[in-house]
Amino acid sequence: MKNRRCKRIHKILLVLIITALSGCSHLLFKRDARLIQWPSFRGNHHNTGAIPHGPAPPLELKWVQPLKAIIRSTMAAENNRLYFADWIGRIWVFDALTGIPVYVLQTKDFYTSSPVIERNILYIGSCDTNFYAFNIEKKKEKWAFKLGQITVASPQIDRHHVYIGAHDGCVYALNKKNGKLKWKFKTKDWVVSTPAVHGNRLYVSSTDGNLYCLDKTSGKSLWTKELVPQIIGSPALMDSAIYIGDGSGKMVAIDALTGGTLWAFQCHQPDSQIIASAAVGETSLYFGTKGGTIYCLDRTSGTMSWKYDTGDIIFSSPLLAGETVYLPSRNGHFYSLDANTGEPLWQFYLTGNVYASPMICGGTICLATEAGMVYGFQ
Repeated sequence: MKNRRCKRIHKILLVLIITALSGCSHLLFKRDARLIQWPSFRGNHHNTGAIPHGPAPPLELKWVQPLKAIIRSTMAAENNRLYFADWIGRIWVFDALTGIPVYVLQTKDFYTSSPVIERNILYIGSCDTNFYAFNIEKKKEKWAFKLGQITVASPQIDRHHVYIGAHDGCVYALNKKNGKLKWKFKTKDWVVSTPAVHGNRLYVSSTDGNLYCLDKTSGKSLWTKELVPQIIGSPALMDSAIYIGDGSGKMVAIDALTGGTLWAFQCHQPDSQIIASAAVGETSLYFGTKGGTIYCLDRTSGTMSWKYDTGDIIFSSPLLAGETVYLPSRNGHFYSLDANTGEPLWQFYLTGNVYASPMICGGTICLATEAGMVYGFQ
């Protein structure tokens, strides 16, 4: 009798647990989503531009904030705050959930670079040829380092250093605490890409058409992969492969250890130059072209899974959030596509041309346009 009663109680408890979990799955996602931050241009050290889950379309416009500024900077995020810069030298801090500006820091020059944020220290390159670290909490400059020329590249960080490329063709490794130069490496042309870092290796591309693998400690070259001139996008690293597109419209997978080619996919659409970075998931990668086509390739073989034509240039890099790809075209059409099939799920028309890339913070997908409009979707 006692055993039967215990079994009944166990069954009731099991039903209650299953019901609670199924009924609260949306709340569980919301709680997990609040933990999602975006510290750098592509969201992490590997530049993958991807998170394992995200809000499902159709999205709702939660807030929009008009600013009197030109914005090409992709936002970074920490502790549910957004950080980005504009063309009149202002660094903005927004509440990601409400879109309310928390404060603004006026600086000396204008920015096209996207920042890195870590523990209230913001790192960003300026068009005045300086690379800065700002203490956001104290609202003042922490240090500045004079580069050889201007930079439009976005930095990358690791535990002790920040890495930045510039128009003088150099990649710089600077001490995060004081801005002192540890090493610099010279390429043959501009460096406009964000480095990817893994272990003791740093991967960075140049508009000279090469992908470089450097020793992160010394800055010495470990290997160089010759591709096609005008590489503008940043390398993305997943497992043991580097993925990068070039000026000929070719997306290439490269062995991260040796620099050997794993596969290459040639886009055949008109104006197929790849001018942005790829988003890389567990099985597939996604990227846009100058001709306005969004591609999905199998990450292992390089075969095309699907493509979607937007009809306008794509300067932005995609955001992969779970099973959904988010990507705007230059003319302000913001697309949401099924990551597995390429089926359009949702679309929103943004005001102004778009050069920045979408990112996510605390469950809010955020994006700014050149017209100074800043959007938050949930």
